[in-house]
Amino acid sequence: MTSDLPVRLQQLAGIIRLTNTVDIGRACSITRLPEPTFRKAFAALRGDPSFKGQFLKPSLYAVQENTEGFIFAFTAQVQSIATQTPAAGLDTTTKFVAKSPGILAKMEKMFKASRRIKIDDACAVLGIDRTELIGWIIDESDKLGVKVDGDFLVVGEDVDTSAWLDQQFSAWDKKEQEKEGKIE
Repeated sequence: MTSDLPVRLQQLAGIIRLTNTVDIGRACSITRLPEPTFRKAFAALRGDPSFKGQFLKPSLYAVQENTEGFIFAFTAQVQSIATQTPAAGLDTTTKFVAKSPGILAKMEKMFKASRRIKIDDACAVLGIDRTELIGWIIDESDKLGVKVDGDFLVVGEDVDTSAWLDQQFSAWDKKEQEKEGKIE
């Protein structure tokens, strides 16, 4: 990384503000970074709901909403990739803050089915990548009662699932008594 990368990223940000687009070829020439750096940055921001945009061409991205938010996230990702360090000032939980009610509900359903879940399976169900999930679990483990154990997420021993189990058994007993779902 050259020492003038922040200045070059500011120049790129000015062009994005004016045109509401990112031309990857132009971005490469301004920043002197290779094209894969920008492709990785777009891939990292793909699911971020805080701004909207789309590729009009393979090398032309149009920002449709929240241009300033996009510029901040995009330039932080580019700088992070270029320097191979975590993006300073970039909130890695932003996606979770927006999706947290849905994610929490899905996690609750998963842990009702099992006390141990493979991390890769949880990522597939939640639609997020492994590093995001593990980082979030580590940050929120006290609140969630979920621990990382090797390749598994585990409901901690201190989490009381007995009330839920009692409810499940009483619902099952009720269905038995009412013969719900029985073939006669």
